[in-house]
Amino acid sequence: MSIITRFLYKIKLNILAHLEEVGVCLIILFVGISSYELGKYSVLEQSPQDGVTFENGGLPEPVSKVATSTPVNTAKVGDKDNGSATQVVASKTGKRYYLPWCGAAQRISDKNKVYFASALDAEKAGLTKASNCKGL
Repeated sequence: MSIITRFLYKIKLNILAHLEEVGVCLIILFVGISSYELGKYSVLEQSPQDGVTFENGGLPEPVSKVATSTPVNTAKVGDKDNGSATQVVASKTGKRYYLPWCGAAQRISDKNKVYFASALDAEKAGLTKASNCKGL
C-alpha cells in the first residue's frame, strides 16, 4: 500500500469509529449554513416599502461631508458683543460677577446673592467679571 492509500484508510477507520460525533457535527454545520442563507434571502426579498434600503453599501458617509446648518457660537459669557442670556450671579457687597456653578459663586450665601440676566447687565451695574471663574 502506498502512503496515501494508508492515510485514507486510517481516515475511513476514524470516521467509522466516530460516526455518531461526525454526524452531529455535520448536522450542526448544515443548520448553521442554511440559517445564514435563509436570513440573507429574507433581506433580499424585502421591497423598499418595508423600510429597508441600502445606499453606499449600507455604510455611513464620512464625517467630513456632513454639513451643519446651525452656526457654532464660540463667544464667552463676558464678551461685550455676546447677546446670550446666560445668567450670572454676584454678591450684594462684592465687585465681581460669576457663573452660577463657579466655586466662588457657590460660597456666596443665598441671602446675599444677586442674579443678573446676562454679563452685560452685571457690567451695567458696575461689576467686573471674576478672573478665577472659567468660562467668563
